Amino acid sequence: MSDSRPPEFIGALAERIGADVAPMGSAGAKAMAVLRGEADAYVHAGGQWEWDSAAPVGVAQAAGLHCSRIDGTPLVYNEAHPYLPDLVICRPELARPLLDGIAALTGAPADSPRVAMAREYLSSLVSHDASKVRLAADCFRVENGQRTGDSGPEIIAELEHGDQYKPITGIRDLEFREWGPNVVARFLLDMGAGEHVITVAITEHFSVPGGEIESILAIIEPHPAAG
Repeated sequence: MSDSRPPEFIGALAERIGADVAPMGSAGAKAMAVLRGEADAYVHAGGQWEWDSAAPVGVAQAAGLHCSRIDGTPLVYNEAHPYLPDLVICRPELARPLLDGIAALTGAPADSPRVAMAREYLSSLVSHDASKVRLAADCFRVENGQRTGDSGPEIIAELEHGDQYKPITGIRDLEFREWGPNVVARFLLDMGAGEHVITVAITEHFSVPGGEIESILAIIEPHPAAG
């Protein structure tokens, strides 16, 4: 697995199938470890570009290894959107236990590339770790008609260090809709703790025409349960 972007489910998956977890470096190094028999599987769900895995996957497939996304669907390259959210490379006999275990632990189909990018952004609101967030240099953000971010680097810095995000404790009831370059997320966001939790309802639009998020438009409303 990735030593910098391990899948959230990897610990539970390893326990489920009786495996040990070994963080490694590049996609090529991990794929070759499986090919040489030094590792049984390479599982990735932290996002990467097509060109990061295309050559390692080609070599692994030629050697007879199983290669797919984490939901078992084929890895497809040379797409208009060059972002691949996840992959599995493993010995063929391990594919079914791994894919079944991932399905049981995640409980949902794998994200499309654009939805994966939007999800990483939303996750950073809670974690304050924006290392996986991919924003264009001139990306901008608007919240309820007010411009709150004028560049990708500025938005990244705010996600990691902005005081306005520190009280956020969770995101729930998250749903995505995607068409063309558009992704819309609808969710509830909780801030505070104990008896002082405030919940708001958010509809957030992401424009993702290529390999980066180019704009973020949010509508933030009071949630009825919040009074």
